[in-house]
Amino acid sequence: MKFKNLKNAPWNGQNIALAAVVFAAISCSTNGDKYLEEEAINMLDATTETIGALSSCSVTIDNNSTEFEDGALQTHSRHSDIYLREVDKLHIFTVADGMRKGYWYNGSELAVFKFNEAVYDVTPAPKTTIAMIDSVNKTFKVDFPAVDVFYPTLTDDVIDNFDTVLYLGTRSVNGILCKEINAISKTLDVFLLTDSATNLPLQLEIYGRGDKKGEGYIATYSNWKLNPNLPDVMFKFSPPSNATKASIFKK
Repeated sequence: MKFKNLKNAPWNGQNIALAAVVFAAISCSTNGDKYLEEEAINMLDATTETIGALSSCSVTIDNNSTEFEDGALQTHSRHSDIYLREVDKLHIFTVADGMRKGYWYNGSELAVFKFNEAVYDVTPAPKTTIAMIDSVNKTFKVDFPAVDVFYPTLTDDVIDNFDTVLYLGTRSVNGILCKEINAISKTLDVFLLTDSATNLPLQLEIYGRGDKKGEGYIATYSNWKLNPNLPDVMFKFSPPSNATKASIFKK
């Protein structure tokens, strides 16, 4: 889910308006009606620069979400191993609610394979990973797990879509000391925690505000590997002999 689209996301959660008032009064710069703490913006910039300098990387992302479905709260989980190379290579293996799925993007095509059903589909795609994610999400409603942090426009997206951006200090994630920011809009509270030593994101939390209180989304990043050797074959999809082509990419 892209930060620029978060204002329309379904997640909800705790209202921390009081904290916003307290922090916004301290060491903030203003941008119109916005409150932007310099240290928070610097933290976003550092994360963007760190990831942008990589030629390749891999990371594991675990997502847990709670959302209303037919008037009742339902919980979902997803485990994803993500491999990125340069600006035009992406491979994802994901398990969501027991269903296994793989994505292969090679700079011109995106392939998806559903392991449980042994079906696949392939669609033409734009020439960069970021453009592909935006296009496929908009056209086919395909959601890529917690990829916001890979966007070079991360800082601008947060500034554009949130009224208050605060630096909250440090918090531990799985025993690692992290810097934490909180971005607040009328509909969402978003918390991003990055490793104090590496600037790499370790946790993203999204909570809504308003009618859907109780909904939420947490993504945990682990097993970061920086500049690994990721061969071309990793991003090339070859359907198994027992696989059937199906219309998975549907508008």
